[in-house]
Amino acid sequence: MENRAEVVRTEPVYARSSLHRSKDGPGNKLIAPVKVEGFIRDADHARNFLDCLKSRKLCNCDIETGPRSTTATLLGNITLRTKSYVEWDAVNEKITNHPELA
Repeated sequence: MENRAEVVRTEPVYARSSLHRSKDGPGNKLIAPVKVEGFIRDADHARNFLDCLKSRKLCNCDIETGPRSTTATLLGNITLRTKSYVEWDAVNEKITNHPELA
């Protein structure tokens, strides 16, 4: 299986990767698109979070999606700054080939 994640803003996103884990197990999972009008400021994120605490609805970016959606970007930044290849253990959420980065 090829490890990759696609991020497409105009279409549904499918992920099949060691970066992606879900309660349903490995494999393809449709990540439902969220329609957002205009630019979201930090204050809007905070307001959405507080509103969801009160209403018990899901946030615009729920706790399962948020961290996983940033993993690839963070790993990319690490590889750029260290100028090295990084091996990622998705199960333990650790970099395995650089002890100083783990």
